[in-house]
Amino acid sequence: MGSEQLHLGYELDDERAVYISSFNDFLKEIRPILDVLTFVSWVLSFFLVVSYIGCHINDNSKNVGILRTLGISRKNTAKIFLYESIFISFLSILIANILASAGLRQANKYLYVTAENMQISFISINRGIWFVVDIVLLILVVSCTYIPIYNMSKKKPIVLLDG
Repeated sequence: MGSEQLHLGYELDDERAVYISSFNDFLKEIRPILDVLTFVSWVLSFFLVVSYIGCHINDNSKNVGILRTLGISRKNTAKIFLYESIFISFLSILIANILASAGLRQANKYLYVTAENMQISFISINRGIWFVVDIVLLILVVSCTYIPIYNMSKKKPIVLLDG
């Protein structure tokens, strides 16, 4: 088995080290594509959750009118929908994190087998960044929920009951 010269300036005689280095080079090449796909998936997830909550708020305009007619304050009306959006956001974040972890585990299992059973986690996620993204998504969803429900709660109950 011949040795290969790597870009790091040293020689490796072990096939596994060469495999890891070539896999690292492959990841560096596809990193921009993975970054774009990740960004698109975050944006798509955000718009799906926001559009669902927006449709839900519009579908419940009569319920808001009934609540307002019964004397429930704007603040309490907004709280009902905010709590619901927070619950939906937490649930979607939980499902996304579980699926991403399972997907990474499966990808690492596949790479583990193809790398001659080396015990290495090839693909990992920075948990700090993941946490920050989850918090930002939660804040965006809550803010996008609060504005339409607050504007709807400003309308007179009779307008909401007709709508």
